[in-house]
Amino acid sequence: MDGVTRMDEIRYFRMKIPSAEHVPVKLSGRAAPEDFGMLYDAVDGQQSVIDLGRNTGLGEFETTRGIYALVQSQHVAVHPPRVSGGPTALVSAVNGALFDIFSAAASGGKAGEVGESLASFAAGAGVYDMLFRGAGPGESGALDPERVAENAVIVAGGADPQNILKQMLHEYVSFALFSVGAALGSDVEAGVTLKVGPYLKTLRPQG
Repeated sequence: MDGVTRMDEIRYFRMKIPSAEHVPVKLSGRAAPEDFGMLYDAVDGQQSVIDLGRNTGLGEFETTRGIYALVQSQHVAVHPPRVSGGPTALVSAVNGALFDIFSAAASGGKAGEVGESLASFAAGAGVYDMLFRGAGPGESGALDPERVAENAVIVAGGADPQNILKQMLHEYVSFALFSVGAALGSDVEAGVTLKVGPYLKTLRPQG
């Protein structure tokens, strides 16, 4: 019966904490809670729920229950699982998406137009200049993963660089898709979107 009860509770917790691989992050401007103090202190924005359970000795179930309570009290937010390989893996995902986008643009004779549109978007947003400093993009749209990862720390300004990077790169690739659609039509855009869907899923930011 205890096992059944726990299964029911876990299903309830999953409304706020989709998996044990999700990462709790403290929300600013909140005093430490009276309950779950040890768990709250251990939340560092890097460890997943299962990592916290292991490192605090609370185990996955008690940690999940504690994090759920901290989410409800607005002491923490829950972010998606961190990408294996960190920020450089995110940039590599972007490069895969951009390769497909620019290949489609080149096949339609519009690679230059798409490249110019994407460059205008990056320049207009301003912050991409800092993020891409010394990192490209090259003719195929590819970026230097190591340089972008280094620059992301500066752009984040103390926030989580991986989450900042997800948001910015997701917007960048989304605009690249829009650009290829504007240049070659909605049918081409739909086909390329289908190909780069797995990359966009990796880049999808929190919220």
